[in-house]
Amino acid sequence: MEQEFKFFMKEDFSQYKDEWVAISQNKVIASGKTAKEVFNKAKKQQPKTTPFITKVRGNEAMLF
Repeated sequence: MEQEFKFFMKEDFSQYKDEWVAISQNKVIASGKTAKEVFNKAKKQQPKTTPFITKVRGNEAMLF
């Protein structure tokens, strides 16, 4: 998960402003309006991994 956090901190996520994103293996694998929606989408794509999920907000982020 440390790798995904580093990816999140250095990449531009402005296209996902005010959305939740799931990151796995240095790429966004799901995005949406709620964390639950994003988690479910991500688990469908990669059922054996635990994605890094966060909400993108302007210049600040809320991490889970």
